[in-house]
Amino acid sequence: MESTPDYSDGNSCSSRAQIHMRMAGFRLEQVTVTRGLATLLGQVSVSIPAGRCTAVTGASGAGKSTLLRLLNRLDEPTSGHITLDGVPIAELEVLALRRRVGLVARALAVEPKMLLLDEPTSALDGASAEVIGALIGDYVSAGGTVVLVSHDHGLIESVAAQVLVLDCGRLVSSRAGAGVSAVSIS
Repeated sequence: MESTPDYSDGNSCSSRAQIHMRMAGFRLEQVTVTRGLATLLGQVSVSIPAGRCTAVTGASGAGKSTLLRLLNRLDEPTSGHITLDGVPIAELEVLALRRRVGLVARALAVEPKMLLLDEPTSALDGASAEVIGALIGDYVSAGGTVVLVSHDHGLIESVAAQVLVLDCGRLVSSRAGAGVSAVSIS
């Protein structure tokens, strides 16, 4: 049940569930990011499905935030390709992409279909972290897509359908999570 991806400005009357039906998500193929002699991400290949929460975890400096920055073109890969719904993101107009894929802060004002969250529960008390987890769950249940960077294993286990583990810029593990809309990872 595939149809053409919707690259409009998001002001249509379609519900998130209908939008989800049209979105395949991100696909990274052999994506590498280097700065000088340092490799921040090394030949990462992974699918990030639409309508699910995918958590990215790993030690500080593993490349988690670099991965998020790539997904809305705040950074560009040194090599490799990234697609969104089958379309190379390098071919998408940056502002239109960022309306669809918001690195969260002011991004919620434009109602993006995908959220990139970098440590959303950092420095929060337990009750506040639970509220954030519930909001993520609600967003995904409504058909939204979330890519979450976190060291908070409780949050990851409660909301992530997919868990990616980075180590020294390499994707070392991809597994199904226990969270909202958990699916098997191929």
